[in-house]
Amino acid sequence: FPHLPYITLRLGILAADHFGADIITASVRTEHVAFYQREYFATKMCEPRPYPTLVKPLSLISINIKRDRNDIIARHPLYESTSEERCKLFAQEQS
Repeated sequence: FPHLPYITLRLGILAADHFGADIITASVRTEHVAFYQREYFATKMCEPRPYPTLVKPLSLISINIKRDRNDIIARHPLYESTSEERCKLFAQEQS
């Protein structure tokens, strides 16, 4: 399923849009850092570190969604969304 990573990352992009985030951070395996750098203009923030219960070390990356959003969507139109879609996903119910 080669498109699965793009589909699963869509939720993070939509959440950033909905909540007005400037930066998205993620802990990713070392072998995935290049993918995020290429596809999302990510910056590696630290060298890989081991984490308890995980087999492979993780690096922290950041994506400047405020700066790069339009370029990311131009590359991956799948990340475009409407405010209605984002509200359905993230708006809190009033009780």
